[in-house]
Amino acid sequence: MLKRWLFPLVLCTLLSACGFQLRGSYTLPDQFQQLHLQVQDPYAAISREVSKRFKASGIVLLDVASDQAPIVILGKDKLERTNLSVYPDGQVAEYRLVYKLNVNVIQPDQKPQKLALQVQRDYLDDPRQALAKRREREILLQEMREQISFQLLAQLSSL
Repeated sequence: MLKRWLFPLVLCTLLSACGFQLRGSYTLPDQFQQLHLQVQDPYAAISREVSKRFKASGIVLLDVASDQAPIVILGKDKLERTNLSVYPDGQVAEYRLVYKLNVNVIQPDQKPQKLALQVQRDYLDDPRQALAKRREREILLQEMREQISFQLLAQLSSL
């Protein structure tokens, strides 16, 4: 009976000792438990995604900036698309999508910090399935926004 529980107990101890954490579980410093999120467009998809991710992580979003709370300023997001390969007839077969977001973090009594976040994905395009590919591109873009919001949390946890 003891042998049956010994292996999982040792495994959990080793995993926690090496610093392993489940994806998306970030321990934020105390100064980031409350912050003001400043966005250019509150209705933009990236603004909603970052706000949702902050709230899911237990961060209290302040409506008004204060002197004691950090300010996170989301810049304009940008999607770049470059051609990777083409079909023999000259149509683009594969794209690389690069999603970028610039963020400024202003903490009390510290210099403002600029964060440049970026996620890239390769995307196959088939002109014969235009409707399905359009929907796939929308889903891919949403996943990229989620990854950027996770990156932002990870960057904030390391400040």
